[in-house]
Amino acid sequence: MGWGYFPDAPSSDAWPEAEKKSYEGAIMTAMSTVAANPEASGYGAIIQTPALHPGMFSGLMPWLSGRDIKNWMRKFSRTAHIFALARDKGSGVITSPTHIRYKMHDTDEANLSNGIEKVLRILAAAGAEEIGTHHKNGRVLKVRLAEKEEFERFVKEESLRPLKNLSSQICSAHQMGSCRMGVDPATSAVRPTGETWEVEGLYVADSSVFPTALGVNPMVTIQAIAYCTAQSVLEALDKTKHGNIESQLGTKIGKFEKDDLRLDGKLCYLPQSAAFELGIAAIIALCIAQVIGILFVCRKLGPAEQDSGLKLRKPTASYSLLIFSWISFGIAVILMSGATSMSRGQPFGRGWLDGECYLVKDGVYVGSAVLGLLALGSTLGSAAITMTPRKAEENRRVHAQVEN
Repeated sequence: MGWGYFPDAPSSDAWPEAEKKSYEGAIMTAMSTVAANPEASGYGAIIQTPALHPGMFSGLMPWLSGRDIKNWMRKFSRTAHIFALARDKGSGVITSPTHIRYKMHDTDEANLSNGIEKVLRILAAAGAEEIGTHHKNGRVLKVRLAEKEEFERFVKEESLRPLKNLSSQICSAHQMGSCRMGVDPATSAVRPTGETWEVEGLYVADSSVFPTALGVNPMVTIQAIAYCTAQSVLEALDKTKHGNIESQLGTKIGKFEKDDLRLDGKLCYLPQSAAFELGIAAIIALCIAQVIGILFVCRKLGPAEQDSGLKLRKPTASYSLLIFSWISFGIAVILMSGATSMSRGQPFGRGWLDGECYLVKDGVYVGSAVLGLLALGSTLGSAAITMTPRKAEENRRVHAQVEN
């Protein structure tokens, strides 16, 4: 942050009116993006003009002595302040209300230094007779008495002073992103609607839901977020007021119990369930078992007769069980495939039944298992029925050969 002193008596055409006071008027009247550097990383500094009350003014000015601060307070009403606001790249840790650990990143220090340089130049161009920074070792330059070379040297030296280790006042304002919004509960605290993942019906509508810090005053963005969140609350209340789950879904999915559905307004989110991997494994195992069983039955019903020269009667029951086996197998695979795909992770906004999430109940898997067992049992039964007359015929043939 930099400051500029404008005495009451004007000395140039650029001089502000003598009756103007630094604490009067709007609290923040101008800003500049001259040091923002949006084309690069998006990190940089925004130049803004605050209005300071006497308490904040005395707390921000570097302390040298009682007499020095008295002189500063006498200049309070005609001292203008301009600060550089940076979207910090570094981070800190708060372990208790009184223990804050923050280490300034080198990039942040460079961005703030660039901003301070612009601040000093702006104050001088505005007509300040004295300029300086809030650094504890900062110097004061009397602009009217300084040569151009001296001014440039002053600006360079003061803007490059180190800002770490509490050497200058570094303030934090507009905290953002502590309850970030996102599409995954693993990396966010609230949904895009503002509703928390953990507590149904609890909405957050301030700057804490921002995915990241903005680097500028977030007032307008907070208003927009609050408006959109309010609309989400109204939609949720309207759904609760004008019908239960059955009437909302209607003919779309028929009648289900409340526990069958998971609704998140107009959108949905479903994390991947362990049933997805288990379902894939079960489908593969069932298909392998069915193929092996069918091959075994077909081998007994087919070419073996020609090899042995036997003319066996093919029982109708064997074919009936074989057909029933295929029907059970097909239904089981359809149920398991549908249930397995529903157990796959679904990103927010997409899901089964046109945006609604359908939660598969345990009974679907139980029914699939029963059908799978029926398919396997029918195949084994068909094989057993097929082998019974074959063995009987072979025994008769052996007896006939012995008698001859």
